[in-house]
Amino acid sequence: MARDHSGHQPAQRRRDPAQRRDLYRSVQRMLEQGLIEETRTRPAPDEDDERRRFYRLTAVGGAVARGEAQRLQDLVTLARASRFAPEST
Repeated sequence: MARDHSGHQPAQRRRDPAQRRDLYRSVQRMLEQGLIEETRTRPAPDEDDERRRFYRLTAVGGAVARGEAQRLQDLVTLARASRFAPEST
């Protein structure tokens, strides 16, 4: 089962405004592309903040993430075969 994630984690609070803007643009783009969706699932009231939004991967988003992971794995394999990257230990 997919876990829900907040779009605003404590680490983002320390970033400069330009980084936050980039984060929100990325979230908006993923929403528009159908890769993620906002969920109504909320944490316990004593741990919640109504300003926070929670998202989860859609089926399409999961497929895209798996495809990207495979693409990156293939790239690492190629880099190792070409001796541009060390073999894993």
